[in-house]
Amino acid sequence: MSLGTEAGYGVIANGVELISEFNNPNFGTSVTDVFGAESDGEVEVDTTITVEELFNSTNISIYPNPVSDKATLKLTTNSAISINLNIVKVLGKTMQSSVYNINSGNNNIKIDVNNLVNGIYFVQLTSEGRSSTQKITVTK
Repeated sequence: MSLGTEAGYGVIANGVELISEFNNPNFGTSVTDVFGAESDGEVEVDTTITVEELFNSTNISIYPNPVSDKATLKLTTNSAISINLNIVKVLGKTMQSSVYNINSGNNNIKIDVNNLVNGIYFVQLTSEGRSSTQKITVTK
């Protein structure tokens, strides 16, 4: 990312990048955290993904969709957690229920849909009081 020769900031994958090619009196070169504490330029960013962030982000994906036999649930987290996974019909009937203990990092969980008939289903993930729902279509 480039903002030219002006001072500013840019959002990058692990936080905020401070850009200052010259001492701009309107911008300055000091850094403060959200509580106003000054820094010497070294800023640490906590990139730990909490359960809340996991369920409110793009850290969850299911593919292929539509699915004919097995789908892969991909999720990434920085801590080990237990996930309850339910596959629910549109009208609310639970068709499958499983519990997975996942490790920190990238996780791929295979979901077998061979016992499901063609239709739309919801994959409900629940952990520590948080939940996320993803729609899948089963076509055979």
